[in-house]
Amino acid sequence: MRFQRRLTEANRQGTTLDVRDLDDLLADDKETTLVIGQWTYAGSGWETEGDAELAKAAAARAREYAQERAARRHESDRQARGLER
Repeated sequence: MRFQRRLTEANRQGTTLDVRDLDDLLADDKETTLVIGQWTYAGSGWETEGDAELAKAAAARAREYAQERAARRHESDRQARGLER
């Protein structure tokens, strides 16, 4: 973080950042971020076959709806251009 701030400031001033003196950049910073958390694997997929089937059915309906809307838009565009069958 300190390096990024110094680099940004150097770029803003049009100077080069001298990184040979890393002690200054690596010194303990008074700013501290404490992260408390834990990840736990809860599993993947559906809990039951019924849940999986419901998800498949919903996805199929969503695809059919999207195809129907695309067909309606296509037909509407054809009519607007005077290409009615």
